[in-house]
Amino acid sequence: MFYTELTFHISPYVEDIADAIIAELGDLGYDSFSYSDDGFKAYIPSKNFNEEQVKSLEILSFFQSLYTITWKKAEIENQDWNKIWEENFTPILVQDRILVRAGFHPTIENIEHEIIIDPKMSFGTGHHATTALMLETILDMKPDFSGKKVLDMGCGTGILSIMAAQAGGSSHRKYRERNMRWSYDITGSFTATSIFMEGAFECI
Repeated sequence: MFYTELTFHISPYVEDIADAIIAELGDLGYDSFSYSDDGFKAYIPSKNFNEEQVKSLEILSFFQSLYTITWKKAEIENQDWNKIWEENFTPILVQDRILVRAGFHPTIENIEHEIIIDPKMSFGTGHHATTALMLETILDMKPDFSGKKVLDMGCGTGILSIMAAQAGGSSHRKYRERNMRWSYDITGSFTATSIFMEGAFECI
């Protein structure tokens, strides 16, 4: 089986913009993604690729008024994506207190918090700056999470929910992008807003 690889370049690069486009591509059937310094790559079985669907994405038209977004396609042979991911995935250590690792990595003795994930090609491995910063924030605000209801929006692997649970959150829900609507304003403020859970959570 062959896969179609789309390579996106965003200038200037903003990770939130990449995430928003990836969310839309996920709804079109793209099942694997990888980030680069100025964009990302998206993969879909070639039999399911529809170029017109990509060209007609409203989110691309919207952001292209503010950013330079280009993409190109290539056809590649199917590979063992999980094996490739394992070969390239390295554990991360946050403030010497949080270890995020896969099951095949060794643990660190007496680590304060350990999160074991098997994300394959999912988002939220902790390697992106925003995810790592949120882990640090939860760690620094542990007393504020005690007994709180927590919502992890656009959860990917769910490591932020896991960390919130370890910080003392009482209940935790994870919602992927299809349950959200995206909004963007000219000031550069990018938000994802729940369309159905207003007022139900204390930490989002």
